[in-house]
Amino acid sequence: MLAIQALTFLLVQEHGPKDPPLWDERYRLQRPSDSTEYVFMNRDRSALVVRIPETDDSFAYRELRLFNGQRPSIRLESIETVPGQPQRFAYRYRVCNDERARDPIEVIGFPPPVGKAHSCFEHKDSRTPWRGPCQEQSSLGTEEDIRRRPYPPLRSVGWMADPGSSQLVPGACVTGFVLRSDYLPGLVRPRVSAYAVRFGVPPDTSSVVQDRISYFANETWFEQETVTFGPALAGSTTRNTALRHFERAMAELISKGPLDRTSPFVVELRAVLAKPAASKEWTLPQPRTPVEESLYHAFGAIIRFTDPEPEAYRQ
Repeated sequence: MLAIQALTFLLVQEHGPKDPPLWDERYRLQRPSDSTEYVFMNRDRSALVVRIPETDDSFAYRELRLFNGQRPSIRLESIETVPGQPQRFAYRYRVCNDERARDPIEVIGFPPPVGKAHSCFEHKDSRTPWRGPCQEQSSLGTEEDIRRRPYPPLRSVGWMADPGSSQLVPGACVTGFVLRSDYLPGLVRPRVSAYAVRFGVPPDTSSVVQDRISYFANETWFEQETVTFGPALAGSTTRNTALRHFERAMAELISKGPLDRTSPFVVELRAVLAKPAASKEWTLPQPRTPVEESLYHAFGAIIRFTDPEPEAYRQ
């Protein structure tokens, strides 16, 4: 398990400088003396094409499959205060891997908010055990801290499946994911991935080719990114500031496609956002999509758990 954890945390850090060049069938006309590039990405970015010099005039070709074929959705189902801890919030999620996916989800990582934060990743369904850390400071630190570090910080922290027992295969959904935090909701970009140990280079591969694979290796070979709402804003954030972040998140979701600006839910939510920030009176239609449901719960948490500035109005 320790080896798998190490590989998992490696895959969620920044690695290679860029992807290998895209494969072109014309490259089969090249001889080893014509090119020293041995590693390529296929056109749909699902596999590496590796060529290995056999003689001075010919290559042997292999395809190494990548494990980045997940199709995730992470639905925020509720945000409530933790009993006895009014300044900590419990975010509850449902995670699905679309039936069109090619690979399982075995790691679910959330980006740590900048600054000191409490984060505790729990799973409430014992039938499909997932594990996560519980720590008082799971953040990246200040922007200045990040710039000073001589190594890349972890890009995400979250749940890991027990190997072979609880992975999210294509077409499956799992509930019971709970993230406890003292941070208020904002738009976040979780990453889901397969264990890096799934990717393997044949042992008879020459060291030169292995070095090129290592040079290009990066997290996109194992993971996919999605969007939802999660811990992002310090608990001391005012309602005005939190709502400004919320509006920017809505605009981004509309511009990039997950959110339909013409849906009754979005139209009514934008009308509510035009009201004074001090108001706690709001009603919204029933959300129809996972993104709308996440917006619904995030907006409700901001209104319930923040204090407006005196006489503060939306600008």
